[in-house]
Amino acid sequence: MDINYVYNTLENNPEMIGQREGSADFVTYEPDESEEGGVFVVNDMKGGMAPFEPSLDDLLADNWVCHA
Repeated sequence: MDINYVYNTLENNPEMIGQREGSADFVTYEPDESEEGGVFVVNDMKGGMAPFEPSLDDLLADNWVCHA
């Protein structure tokens, strides 16, 4: 699936994660406290989190998966 499908899936199901096949990092959606939007964050397997700023490769890739 592509990144847009992942964004839509995560916004509607914030308990899920998005991940590129073969990558240890994963993307989650953190809803805003006011329920008006939120932010996508990239998480590494060491507990680090940062706003997700997809690379051109991320945007063009079709090897994204979503899972709980």
